[in-house]
Amino acid sequence: MMHNMALIFTAGGLMDIPKEFTDFFDEKVRPHICVNDAELNKMDLMDFAEIAKRIDDDAVRKEFKKRAFFLLGDLIHNNLWKAQLWVEPDLDYTEAVVFSLVAAAIGWQLTNPATALLFAALAYWLIAKYIRNSFEKNRTRVRNRNSEVEGWAKTIEGWKANQTSLMRE
Repeated sequence: MMHNMALIFTAGGLMDIPKEFTDFFDEKVRPHICVNDAELNKMDLMDFAEIAKRIDDDAVRKEFKKRAFFLLGDLIHNNLWKAQLWVEPDLDYTEAVVFSLVAAAIGWQLTNPATALLFAALAYWLIAKYIRNSFEKNRTRVRNRNSEVEGWAKTIEGWKANQTSLMRE
């Protein structure tokens, strides 16, 4: 069994290939590839067009190309969103201002203007701190995710080129 056929190297790490494809490869394709095991392990196993050229049985080659084409289509479809940039969040203190006004109104109703100002200041401080922390977490998450976009775009372009090569054969 060819174990390294079960994984695809992508910008985001390793991705599983569906078991039915790897089973088909091991059972039907591998016996018809005109290379020895050492050469096969050196091949780029995602270069399906190159693999198809080396299959000596026409029927197996045709079925392999069809399955590889649809596998690549699924991979492109399922991962295309990873090649799109996310917009970084904006720091917005609107909620802090609103809560401060509500706290001031409650303080005014319960006691006096000085208490209202104290309530407003405390509410603003607490809410603004929460907003700042949330903003920093979200900005870091978006920046980390966006750092992988270029790699995913290259991976997907490679898959598209591989699909095009399969159609030309």
